[in-house]
Amino acid sequence: MPIDDINNIDVGIVGTFDVENYGDLLFPLIAQAALSRRDQRVRVRAISPNSKSSASWPFQVVTTKETHNIVPSLSALLIGGGQIVRFDKHYPVHVPYGINVPIAYWLVPAVLAATIGKPVFWNAVGAWTGSPPAPWYTELIQRVFVASYFIGVRDVASQVYLSRLAPKAAVHPLPDTAFSLARLWPLNEPSDDYVQWRQSLNLEGRYIVIQANSAIGAYRSTIESIMRSFADVTAVVLPICWCHGDRAEVFPYFEGATASSPRWLHPLLISEIIGRSQLLVASSLHACITGLSYGVPVLRAPFSPVPGDRKFELLKGFDGLCAVDDDKSIERLLKRGIRTDVRIVEIEERLDRYWDDVSQTAIRSSTGTYGAANSGMLEWVSQICDTIEKSASAVPNLVEK
Repeated sequence: MPIDDINNIDVGIVGTFDVENYGDLLFPLIAQAALSRRDQRVRVRAISPNSKSSASWPFQVVTTKETHNIVPSLSALLIGGGQIVRFDKHYPVHVPYGINVPIAYWLVPAVLAATIGKPVFWNAVGAWTGSPPAPWYTELIQRVFVASYFIGVRDVASQVYLSRLAPKAAVHPLPDTAFSLARLWPLNEPSDDYVQWRQSLNLEGRYIVIQANSAIGAYRSTIESIMRSFADVTAVVLPICWCHGDRAEVFPYFEGATASSPRWLHPLLISEIIGRSQLLVASSLHACITGLSYGVPVLRAPFSPVPGDRKFELLKGFDGLCAVDDDKSIERLLKRGIRTDVRIVEIEERLDRYWDDVSQTAIRSSTGTYGAANSGMLEWVSQICDTIEKSASAVPNLVEK
């Protein structure tokens, strides 16, 4: 081990960090920023089905095939965020042979970490309540939840779902960690990447952001009307969820000054672009959260790639957001202008306390003071082994002597 690595505190984070999706890629970046602020030694290690190199990706990603080698060296493990508790076999990109989705990128790492005594944090996760049932995993989930250090869920639907699934576990509400974007990356001087992005589009003056999603194109007349209400504003069509088909070059034409941003950009640059805009029209959950975090008025288009998805319920009640087809609320929202909702400050403070806890727990674990392997998980493994042994003993020995 290199001398510089001796004092590092490694915190793992598992999820879907190998897909070109704005929200998913925020989680490791947020965790690294929040934890390194508290202790410079913390290194966040992202784990997903596909490995990625930091030379061509926003950060290094290690394949889940290496989970069993990585977990023993960790001081803590974060599960998610995102809508990660699910049992369907769909994955947005190709998955290497031998990786069992979806449990390989959330359940298996949680079990490994809990069994050997690593503190497991469920990082404001969501549960897909419409997921196919998988009763054969119920006991395992119940065991690992009880063995986890903290279970944080980002919405009421997920809290109800998981509390019923594992009634003996304490399931706590925790805001999606993307609500801390403005606190972690305040809009002071524009970044070099942001300046270059504006220059590449010959963008001068104020602008609004329109997510390059086909569902939003259906509201062209509303967007055109909004643009007429602004003076000297450009509408920037921006891909946010590339893996779900966002493409600026195929977005419907509409009247007014427009600029198409064709490339899919680094998540932090997308955050800054949204944060410095006058208005956001989007269907992405995390694009909406970004706008709210920076006080940008948000018009949300009703679109989700997952049928029956309830995650958008967590956006209810924010003054800075309304539906794109709600004319009366749009008028109120535009008059309100750029202003941070009081609830955002409360959420940021809640997330600050959460990251304090993660940091302190990881530091204690790195010094060996957190605790030994979880006895409940070890007992369960022992029971399984005993059951296998008894089943094997009951099978007649058919081998000829």
